[in-house]
Amino acid sequence: MGIGAFLNCTGLTSLALPNSITTIGESSFRNCSGIKTLTLSNNLTALSNASFSNCSGITSVILPDTITTLSSTTNYNGCFQNCTNLKKILIPNSVVSIDKGVFSGCKNLTIYGSKNSVAQDHATKQQIKFDYIENWDKADSGNDISAPTVKSIQVTSPSSGTYNTPQTVKIRVYFSESIVGETIPTLKIKFGTGTERSITNGTIKNDYIEYSYNIQAGDNGQLTCVSLTGGTIKDASGNDAKLSCPLISGNTIKANTEGTTNNNTDNQDKNNNTNKDDNINNKNDDKVDNKNDNSNINNNNNSNNNSGNSSKDATVAGGKIPQTGATITSALVIIAIIGISIIAFKKYNNLRDII
Repeated sequence: MGIGAFLNCTGLTSLALPNSITTIGESSFRNCSGIKTLTLSNNLTALSNASFSNCSGITSVILPDTITTLSSTTNYNGCFQNCTNLKKILIPNSVVSIDKGVFSGCKNLTIYGSKNSVAQDHATKQQIKFDYIENWDKADSGNDISAPTVKSIQVTSPSSGTYNTPQTVKIRVYFSESIVGETIPTLKIKFGTGTERSITNGTIKNDYIEYSYNIQAGDNGQLTCVSLTGGTIKDASGNDAKLSCPLISGNTIKANTEGTTNNNTDNQDKNNNTNKDDNINNKNDDKVDNKNDNSNINNNNNSNNNSGNSSKDATVAGGKIPQTGATITSALVIIAIIGISIIAFKKYNNLRDII
């Protein structure tokens, strides 16, 4: 199909392209605002710039699994640019290239594709809603198999600045839909290159989890998410949440440790005063101990003196003669013997005279 083949044909309301068509030229159906239903060729390989731009009547498009390229010129003339009522488009894994401006102006669009596909990558980069192909008909069938995902992490109170410890900040993890769960994931954060902090006190509030964190000494610099793990977070249909840890932008928090330093100083002063009191008490105790020691020495001396006196008394009472007394007694005994000898000699002489 050539360039501008049906340009500005606003009267077209339904379009079904035969399988013989493999390419659609630039602006082939541009400004065909009356088209309500669109069926593409099963052998289509590419959509050129502005192929269906400004087709505001189109609400749904299924691309065949033969197509590989969706084109635009920079941010303009995208093949579906300004299709303002386009709500969903299914992009198969065969697509390997999607230019930046393909869906420019499609404010109500949800892209359906496979996990980790080019379609999902494009949706993420261009901030377009994304869902899995399996959920294409969920609006009609009521079956939801799409897992809730983390959209963003934000610090809500306060967002940045210098704060005294232990001031509390609120951190919210936003999901793509409302969530429920019995246990909360562990959010691990850090400030700058500081120590990692783990937070487990989150509360579920509709489509986000709110965590509270008390600023600690050393929490300085850009706040970043290290990991978000664990928990049992699901959506209303029971699909397990897919946890991730996106960047937290614009949140620089610096801990003010001055209050902590003052507290430490006060404690140090208290300790110093306590030590002074202890030293005074110890000195007083030393004086008392010295008095007691002196008292003990005097008592010991008195005891020793008394003990000596008692020993002397005990010696005399036991009949032991002191050394000086023994010498006198010996002298008296000798004198007595001499005296007796003299008396005996005289008696002997008298008796001889008589005889």
